Amino acid sequence: METYIWLEIGVMVLAVALAFLKRFSLTQMLVLGNFVIFLIEVFTSVNASVYTLGFKPIYLQTGDNLYTLVTNLFVHVSALHVIGNMLFLLLIGMALEERVGKLKFAAVYFAAGLTGTLMEALVLWGSYGPIVGASGAIAGAVGAMLILYPHDRIPFFVGPIFVPNVRAWIAGVSFFAFQVILDLLDYGGNVAYTAHLGGFVFGIVVALLIPTPQRKKETSKFVTVDGLEPLATTPELRNALEKARNETEPDVKKAWLEHFAVHSKCPKCGGQMDISGSRMRCTSCDFEVSLK
Repeated sequence: METYIWLEIGVMVLAVALAFLKRFSLTQMLVLGNFVIFLIEVFTSVNASVYTLGFKPIYLQTGDNLYTLVTNLFVHVSALHVIGNMLFLLLIGMALEERVGKLKFAAVYFAAGLTGTLMEALVLWGSYGPIVGASGAIAGAVGAMLILYPHDRIPFFVGPIFVPNVRAWIAGVSFFAFQVILDLLDYGGNVAYTAHLGGFVFGIVVALLIPTPQRKKETSKFVTVDGLEPLATTPELRNALEKARNETEPDVKKAWLEHFAVHSKCPKCGGQMDISGSRMRCTSCDFEVSLK
């Protein structure tokens, strides 16, 4: 493979690794990684990247290059393709990751993406044309959000219309309906609607395997965050604290507090803060703050 292909694979690995090792948002790192990879494509060869890193249905028969089941999720064929997908990923990915956490979001995203690719490959059995794009994985996140948090309000597109505050079940149902309609009309030529539908359905399956959030149990925690005011030393931390204070959904409130803990420093020793039960503790010394 060409050097720039290895560079693109390196960006894929680095984006996911940084999300977990440095506690960055996985959604944000995926978006950044996809854009960096597309820039590499533009300055080298889009066609070569698509042909090398895309998954070809013929691989199901030959068993070749199965790593492309993953790499194809990071490759896009045009600026419109990558911008559209990344916009949807930001909207739904951030909403889902904040609620279920990074690991569960990763499970939904990559499992749905792989399944969507396989579904499209079965429809195109024996073809040498590469399948690329993150849309199947993103569709899985939409399906998971529909099942896990149907009544939560999120920013999303209801059909072609952007709605800043819509119920997740409305977003999910409208997304699925438009994919079915566009698939039946064969609108968009080379758009992999089967991958979208396959990813969406598998996202629902994965969501059903994720334990239902215990909202009543969580309600007893994180009742007040006033004690964290002295730790909010940056605009980012003050914003996270304000989000946590005003949030009524226990899971989202917890996510904002975890974000606050990750980015705050112990005022006593400068160490990393962490949440344990109803307290925020320093991992290096005995400093702690009650969240009740």
